[in-house]
Amino acid sequence: MTKYIRKHGHEALKHENSWIVLNSEAFTVTALNETGGYCWQLLKHPQTDTSLVRSMKEQFQTEGDQMEEDVRLFLVNLLELDLIENAG
Repeated sequence: MTKYIRKHGHEALKHENSWIVLNSEAFTVTALNETGGYCWQLLKHPQTDTSLVRSMKEQFQTEGDQMEEDVRLFLVNLLELDLIENAG
């Protein structure tokens, strides 16, 4: 199972319930909502999509399969933005 982790060198700032991630290498700014910010925090350590979904469901007390699809899409977006990488 693939594990993901945040890439080094990105700065993240929390403002109220949202996050801003700065990628100084690519000169990009990415805004994350509360759930995205929570996921970003978890990615400080290697995570699988399954471990992220489990933690997110516990944190936000949600049920159902939509969270799984949302987390997978979120990970794809973070990969495309070069903010996370395969942790091996």
